[in-house]
Amino acid sequence: MRLDSKMQVGILGAGPAGLTAAVALQRYAPPGSVDITVLDRYNSSADYPGVEYGIQARAMRALHRVRADDAARRRGNPVDRIEFYNRNGHRQLALRVDPRWSIGVLRREFLTDLASLSAAPLLRGHDVNAIVAADGGRRVDVTFADGQPARRFDLLVAADGVQSVARRQFFPADAVTHDRGFSAIYLLVDETKAPDGNMPPGFSSIANGGTIRFMRGSFATAVWFPAGNGRLTLALGFDHATRAHIWVSQGLPPDAAWQNLSGVQRRSLARRIAADVPGPGGLVVQALDLVEDWVSPDVYLWSMRDSDPLAQPYTAGLPVVLLGDAAHAFLPTIGMGASLAIEDAEIFSRILARHLAGGGTLDELHTKVLQRFGDHRRGVWLDLMTRARDAVTNWRHETVEQGFVLSPFVPTRVGSALVRGYEQVRGRTLTPTDHAA
Repeated sequence: MRLDSKMQVGILGAGPAGLTAAVALQRYAPPGSVDITVLDRYNSSADYPGVEYGIQARAMRALHRVRADDAARRRGNPVDRIEFYNRNGHRQLALRVDPRWSIGVLRREFLTDLASLSAAPLLRGHDVNAIVAADGGRRVDVTFADGQPARRFDLLVAADGVQSVARRQFFPADAVTHDRGFSAIYLLVDETKAPDGNMPPGFSSIANGGTIRFMRGSFATAVWFPAGNGRLTLALGFDHATRAHIWVSQGLPPDAAWQNLSGVQRRSLARRIAADVPGPGGLVVQALDLVEDWVSPDVYLWSMRDSDPLAQPYTAGLPVVLLGDAAHAFLPTIGMGASLAIEDAEIFSRILARHLAGGGTLDELHTKVLQRFGDHRRGVWLDLMTRARDAVTNWRHETVEQGFVLSPFVPTRVGSALVRGYEQVRGRTLTPTDHAA
């Protein structure tokens, strides 16, 4: 069946995948061939959970292809170096990164700037209730929990994250998330919040620099991500046993939920964890004094989970495709969640645009677009998911040789060999208690 008018494309989710899909389709699709509507449960980009994204080279190049890389560069911070330190505070490895193609961004700023590049209507603040077959299964209706009128689409792109409505509805057996045994407190530190302008020594140069630093303590890991403009994102990681022990040591039940804790309790827990991690002049602990509001959305605990990549990221009988975390929720251990979502969206949009430019029909969507996308991406997802899960060993205090992951571009066995060689050149051997982050 050929289209009599523009293809009606609905996009669930205004995160990195959804907004990139809207911008990419706007860029790639033949003029006048599509109408795009983005649907999002949040009222604004500021409501999105989380603080920062690391936009890696493969995602930056995808954004560049659709002329959207300025959305990351405009207020983002270029990264030029990644350093790894062991529990003794000794640097084990330093990697150079191309600052043109590796950018750290604050989520709310990046999503706001990315949304500004899309001309598609953005319907916010409405939870999707269900996706229903329409027109004999050739189209779908999206219904809303608050009674808003249903929207009908020729194609629905589900980019609505780890709690995807489409994944829960069409792939209930695969909608399970896996607890990987560790958590992290994420927080944004801003030098403009410093009391009386009293800054920890060296904070400004770190926050405005280009070095990501991974630091291992005896039971915790700290990572800092410079965000520029005097801002630094900190992540304090620890396993579940450590979490229970520290919670109890602070007079809390071992399973006390983060959202139920007061600001004073949160600050006390974060300081206890940060104190375990060696850093220059105790800067990690001192930086916590710059957090003005401990119950703000910029301070949160993430119990880290992932989901298995869908073998078939589309429905069998309806024109629905899943992208990003809806198709594969990644652990943050190799920093590829947002980047892979962006790349998914750009590649899918390119495949769909070629189909439309060639006069493709709705009846061919599954074979010429959805299946082609799934076949193209499945191997990439599985490879990177394996690397992200391998990296969990580093959070669980395994030795470097057993599982050191440098980046999504360096396989674990290669990274481990590099570190072993580096340590041998320095004339010493790693022990089971000498870890990298």
